Amino acid sequence: MPHTKHFKLREEPFTLHPDPRFFYLTDQHQRAVKKSQFVAENRLGLGVIYGSPGTGKTTLSRILYQQFYDSGKYAVVLLPEPAFKTDNRFLRGIIQAFNVGETQKAMADSLQIFENFLRQNYEKHQVTSILLLDHAEQINAESYALLDDLLELKAKDGTPLLQVLLFGRHETRDKIVDPRSKRLAEKVAITSSLEPMTFEEMADHIRFRFHVAGQDKVPFTPEALKQLYVTSRGNPRASVKLSNVAMQLATEAGKTEIDVELMQVAGQQLSNLVEQLALRDNEQPSAGKRGKRGRPPKARQ
Repeated sequence: MPHTKHFKLREEPFTLHPDPRFFYLTDQHQRAVKKSQFVAENRLGLGVIYGSPGTGKTTLSRILYQQFYDSGKYAVVLLPEPAFKTDNRFLRGIIQAFNVGETQKAMADSLQIFENFLRQNYEKHQVTSILLLDHAEQINAESYALLDDLLELKAKDGTPLLQVLLFGRHETRDKIVDPRSKRLAEKVAITSSLEPMTFEEMADHIRFRFHVAGQDKVPFTPEALKQLYVTSRGNPRASVKLSNVAMQLATEAGKTEIDVELMQVAGQQLSNLVEQLALRDNEQPSAGKRGKRGRPPKARQ
């Protein structure tokens, strides 16, 4: 892109694609990774990561998938779009993703095939099977009930044969406790909630992306960074999108420094998108609300 050359960068620092190389792990992201690893390594059954849109759930799912895969100790599958219409299709999709090799029209037969596969992995090969489900808010009630059934499959020592990690918006919580999901809520071993970044985390996030892209000097003025935080409310995806637009505006204006005015223009261009990303699911905009995360930094004396 033109602005990468303008700012003497090797590559685009503010891509919205879930590239783990550009993902800055804040303390809360690191805790979520460690909790998820703990669930899998100790075969606790079910772990859940909640978060508003743009807080990093999808990238975390890919980071964990790659870590599990690279370790060689796991049979791991990631389903990025698990919105199957029926629980039967959901089960068959899981079986196919694990490359079991066969499914049956009758759900009971497919379930038996999958149980045999999981049991052989665990009891014969000492391999833990892990299922990662991104966009878990898309899963319907009967498919959540299927997950409950799958977590009921136990080894001789009582260990769940399948480990499940869910990554979803906050509404996922309601689906898990829905009576139609059977007793799934009781099987949740660990939860993590991803909140907006603090101002310091956002500034570190911006510096990190520039470093990966080939520059250690960030072209944002301190005032521009503060404006970026105010506009994005600490939402990682919103801050990335705003930064990308601000860089484009600076390139068009022939500037090598991004000031507060350019950042304000970027915010005006993306006002609707930022508003949606900065809010939790089903929340309405509100004024004057304050807190540690997602709010303007206090002025330093």
